[in-house]
Amino acid sequence: MNPNEPFRIEFRLETDPDGGSATDPDEAASWGYFRIECGDRNICWHADDNHSADRVHWYLLGLLEWLVGNWDALLHEVRLPRPKAGQGWGEHHSNEQLRSSAREVYSSISVFDLPDAEQEEVEHWWRRHALRAAANGGIFPDLFIRRLRDSIELSWGNVRHAGIPNSLRFVASGGRSFHAVGEFAEELYRAVESVASELQAKSPNSERIATLVRACQALKSQAQDNRLSLLAGLRCGLESLRSAFRDATGEIPSSWFHAGMNPLVIERAPVAVALFGSVSPNIEERDLLQLLGMLRSIETVGPSKPLIDHFQQPDDDIAGPPWEQGYRLALYAREELAVTDRDRVEIEEVLAKLGIRCTSLTLHDTEVRAVALCGQDFSPTIAVNENCVNNASEPGRRFTLAHELCHILFDRDQGVPLAVASGPWAPVDLEKRANAFAAMFLMPEGRLRQWFRRNGTTRFPDDNEIQQFTSDFGVGQVAALRHLENLDLIDQF
Repeated sequence: MNPNEPFRIEFRLETDPDGGSATDPDEAASWGYFRIECGDRNICWHADDNHSADRVHWYLLGLLEWLVGNWDALLHEVRLPRPKAGQGWGEHHSNEQLRSSAREVYSSISVFDLPDAEQEEVEHWWRRHALRAAANGGIFPDLFIRRLRDSIELSWGNVRHAGIPNSLRFVASGGRSFHAVGEFAEELYRAVESVASELQAKSPNSERIATLVRACQALKSQAQDNRLSLLAGLRCGLESLRSAFRDATGEIPSSWFHAGMNPLVIERAPVAVALFGSVSPNIEERDLLQLLGMLRSIETVGPSKPLIDHFQQPDDDIAGPPWEQGYRLALYAREELAVTDRDRVEIEEVLAKLGIRCTSLTLHDTEVRAVALCGQDFSPTIAVNENCVNNASEPGRRFTLAHELCHILFDRDQGVPLAVASGPWAPVDLEKRANAFAAMFLMPEGRLRQWFRRNGTTRFPDDNEIQQFTSDFGVGQVAALRHLENLDLIDQF
């Protein structure tokens, strides 16, 4: 995922070709075109049997009102709407929303099979994120806008809807692009504010247009709590959660919920919000309070220099699919940490050498495997959820610790706290990479081949051989067999 693709949006007012006869004066004054470019793709380029155009003409007032009115959701809301725990489609999609684009996930939902209340939730989400929600009779591209971690995701396709002539098509095929949050917000605001001001100069007596201009200007002075809540994606409100934590333990450090300095958008989720954003939206308040308590327990006083800060990051970017990145990072980490192929990896000794603290949680959400935390104000910590079945055995716990080691070593940015709860709601690309890292870190390919040669094992290991292998490497059977298959050391199991 490249979060630095250029984004450009352009609005231009023109004379209404119908002379104002087709709509009211405010709308008529806003006739013009818009053009959206994502990298080298023009999302508005469309064609029919007779001509093509690189822009979309229509009355712009409704689109401008939609962008301003849904500003916070467009730039901060990650998740699709979720039903209550155990009901309907939501609990089965978890991080599918992160694996696929917003448009793909929305298109996969059979809306009419949902209960009425959930249909309404999905419809409201569509109205906040689909550009066609602002079309009001115009022919707009099939484009969705949403936040995805520290990027803005745009995703598009060619789904047709009523009113689009059969001969007309938007040229850009289905795809998605990712943009730096701050740059995207600045570009969008610049374009909207400019054309709104121009529209007000054109219609100075219009109260509707004056309201749009005031709302646009107010985007720079809005309170940040709603934006923080959208980033966290929790059903319970952040303010009630903060109040409950203050009652239990005292004041919460402001940095945990600090929204940053950009008045238009929260560019990076603060530590508590980032942590909440990787758990289920239906997580119980008592689990959230336990997570906040853990943050309090690992806070550092004054400047600290964790040993992991001395760990050298790779000189070159590690590209490729997540599993390949994980394998390469594991081999790199083993070399940097002087972990040899001769012996079984003692993962807790590796963590202690790096100054990473290991502790436990007992969350009622059994799908959270563990939590990884580190940053300027926090001691690097891995908290294992004792209620997760994956951690019930020693091999499962070892795999969890190696998985979290990957997060702490490679998923943190300089000066920015890392807070991620590993489970079905965590970013799927990071989870895939960390799983592959754990497998290769605990079962390096060189030692695997030595073990096969020493034991004379064929590509069809029997149950006794599998048991011996998992014992020697200290891993679970499923993780071992999947890793061996990925390395083409055994046939498909």
